[in-house]
Amino acid sequence: MNKQKRDKILATVDFDVVLSAFPVYLCTSAEVSNLLPLKKDMYDCAVVEESSACDIASIIPIMARSRSMIAIGDKFQLSPVLFMDAKKEKSFAVKNEIPEDLQLTFNYRTNSFFDFAMYYCQEHILLDKQYRMPSNMFEFSNKHWYGGVIESEKQAVKGAISKVYIESKKRNDKKTINEEQANEIIKKIKEEIKKDEFKTIAVLSPFRTQCEYIKKRIIEEIPYNKIEKHEIRVGTS
Repeated sequence: MNKQKRDKILATVDFDVVLSAFPVYLCTSAEVSNLLPLKKDMYDCAVVEESSACDIASIIPIMARSRSMIAIGDKFQLSPVLFMDAKKEKSFAVKNEIPEDLQLTFNYRTNSFFDFAMYYCQEHILLDKQYRMPSNMFEFSNKHWYGGVIESEKQAVKGAISKVYIESKKRNDKKTINEEQANEIIKKIKEEIKKDEFKTIAVLSPFRTQCEYIKKRIIEEIPYNKIEKHEIRVGTS
């Protein structure tokens, strides 16, 4: 459905009635403009979860419709990956008469929405407990990024994590592929499969090209029935 047709349909809907019946909406940032008309203070509060992975521009339509906002995020998590050229971003700022003192705050390429929210927030609350993983698995992140202030609600589990150090001598930087790491990953997968225990196996990498390379290696070197049995999956973090 094109924008003109969608806006025409939305104009016929009495959203006061809709919001009285459905006062809470759960949706992605991309869906907001498709579902709701552009109306100021349409709802009382918007909660943006994983805001550190959201770019500023995607959240502006939500800000325009809400009286207040809560941004939930983590500055140590990966920011959104954007490919806009710095010169083009600067030209947009100048064209739209964004003051110099605000251009850094609204820097689309550098700042996530969480960064933006932290600059303007009236209250900051640290969630200082983690419930997702055994404490020994979270230990490295807690020490190096959070200053050891995060408490783990789960106890340490023997064998929950092991560290493997690889001396990488060869790397294709243009394609962000690390063959030594891929070799070690394939080796570890084969070791787990050889134990003939039922374990599901996930491989995470921040680089899409590395993920695709590992997938290719797995298909080439691991029997299909073993891939299915252990539900081997590869993806970005």
